[in-house]
Amino acid sequence: MKLLPLFVSMATGALCAALVARFVPAFRVKGKESFSAAGSIFLDALLAGLVVWKLSPLFLHARYFALHPGALLFAPGGGIGIVAGSGAALLVSLFRLVYRGKHAIAFEMRKKVAFLLLVWYLAAALTALAYQAAAHHGFLPAETDVGSSVISASEYQAFDGNRYPLFEENSVTVVNFWASWCGPCKGELPEMISFYEKTLSAESGGRIRFLTVNLTATEKSHSQVASFIVKEQLPFPVIEDIDGRLSTAFAVSSIPSTIIMAPDGRIITELKGVQSAASLEREARSALNKVEE
Repeated sequence: MKLLPLFVSMATGALCAALVARFVPAFRVKGKESFSAAGSIFLDALLAGLVVWKLSPLFLHARYFALHPGALLFAPGGGIGIVAGSGAALLVSLFRLVYRGKHAIAFEMRKKVAFLLLVWYLAAALTALAYQAAAHHGFLPAETDVGSSVISASEYQAFDGNRYPLFEENSVTVVNFWASWCGPCKGELPEMISFYEKTLSAESGGRIRFLTVNLTATEKSHSQVASFIVKEQLPFPVIEDIDGRLSTAFAVSSIPSTIIMAPDGRIITELKGVQSAASLEREARSALNKVEE
């Protein structure tokens, strides 16, 4: 899940809790101090959840982000991050409810706040599940639908010395555009590797391909990109776009950008910005289902 849906889920939960606190007499929060204490618990829990969610890629890909700490700013939290962030928010909430320090609140108020926190978490979780279900079943549109565009079937030179077609018969192809100087590209790189490894598994059955295109025309040198690929041990094919022909053909206006192509070269979907392995798998399988219909 991306940052905007996450905020929407959390905001929906907070709004539901606020409505309960305002209109349900048994759980109405009265008094300036009590209201301030309850609000403080909500804010602390929200902050803890967001921090853990944002830092979760560090625990999943510790070695990579230890070498590229700046890339952590752009890394997607993903489903594991959401679970970890939710757990952190819950733990902070429970701690604040039993804490008897300077900002302790009365026992009766604690019961009310505990119920309101439960309403908040349930509403946020239901909103997140509704969003995921809508995206999975195609009720939400892809970021860009450019199904009328068709790309040439030519093969293109890659940094490993081989040539690769951008699309193949009977397969949906996911093409990621990136550059070694691009912070967000580095942030999503571990997710791209995870997605590529999934495409090689028996589960995909060879119906989903993954390769990337380096915007070589924007790099300092060809050799620098080659060194970067070796250093980061990138397992997927990296096509050279030395003259910018491919980025122009795909009308790539920002990176990272990811294109999903049909077996006949028709562009089905364009995804802008940082993607997680889970989101790429969902979009690729959705595209595969469209092709098979």
